[in-house]
Amino acid sequence: MSVIVVGSMAFDDIETPFGKSDKIIGGAAAILLMLLPTLRSL
Repeated sequence: MSVIVVGSMAFDDIETPFGKSDKIIGGAAAILLMLLPTLRSL
């Protein structure tokens, strides 16, 4: 099965009451790429 992913990817800076992280990969395409291994098993 082939998949074409179209979406955004960016580096995000996140700050919460629990801490701060810089240059975290974010965006719709990044989330989908992380989920693909799970979706392949369905």
